[in-house]
Amino acid sequence: MGVIHRDVKPANVLISKKGRVRITDFGLAKRTGRTRVTRNGAVMGTIAYISPEQALGKEVDHRSDIWSFGVVLYEMLAGKTPFDGDYDSAVVYAILNEKEEPVSRWRPDVSPGLAAAVHKALEKDPEMRYQHMVDLVADLKREQLLFQKTDRPAQRMRQPSKPSR
Repeated sequence: MGVIHRDVKPANVLISKKGRVRITDFGLAKRTGRTRVTRNGAVMGTIAYISPEQALGKEVDHRSDIWSFGVVLYEMLAGKTPFDGDYDSAVVYAILNEKEEPVSRWRPDVSPGLAAAVHKALEKDPEMRYQHMVDLVADLKREQLLFQKTDRPAQRMRQPSKPSR
């Protein structure tokens, strides 16, 4: 829709009782092609979720939000963000210089296709990342269909059990 959010993170993702997902908090958002609201070289966003280009204070586009969404997906699957450190500068260093651990290290039951989608969203070079969110969504839907069709429990991702009351 021509808006770059620049702060996609779990706290800004809400899910309604009907399962509809909403992105909130557009305080750092900007319209594509508009004059900068922030000064050149300023780092905007929550450190663990910023893209490499954000970390460098470069101009960002929609692919930066795809990166941040990839971090959210990784965290949903692995239970941790892909890049961490004791200090903000250590996290930024990791984002810029380190390759994330394969998500399968933390969740061996994740399908190869789902893992590939997460890692493609986390490509450091925006040109190698998904170019459009619709392509990432298509890959996720394809994985969902494969997951639903399989009747071999060993190939299904285990669903967390609901707490008993």
